[in-house]
Amino acid sequence: MMDYNQASANEIAAAEKIVERERSNLLNWRVHLLCTILLALAFVVNMMRGSSKNPSIINIAKCGTLDWGLFMGFILINIAVFYTQVVRVQKEEQIKKVTKIGTCKTDIEFSGNSLMKLVLASIGGGFAGAVGLGGGVVFNPVLIGMGVQP
Repeated sequence: MMDYNQASANEIAAAEKIVERERSNLLNWRVHLLCTILLALAFVVNMMRGSSKNPSIINIAKCGTLDWGLFMGFILINIAVFYTQVVRVQKEEQIKKVTKIGTCKTDIEFSGNSLMKLVLASIGGGFAGAVGLGGGVVFNPVLIGMGVQP
């Protein structure tokens, strides 16, 4: 039997549920649905904004107030989703850390300096992708530097 280090029965049950969900693709349907919704939202926003080759589906002026409003709204939604998911992962990692269930030495702790590195790598990956490079050019070396095994 494992030493649960003063963990309550509820924390142990929660940790086991988290680990079961992490190991199954079918139980991660909420994360998959969220990613699908964000991808669909990106498609709709791009169609509404238009491009140099394709006109806007709602006939808004390029670089107008509504165009920038749509773009900034999309960015704010993504920032909000990013924040809520980091908070969720922090709570789950805390439960796993207390119970010592489902942890390994290469787990990233989503707090302090590690969180700042991940945020900066995400921003850098976004900029790299905007100029035609893959976001992994920035993001992967940061993860390797933090000790995550490839």
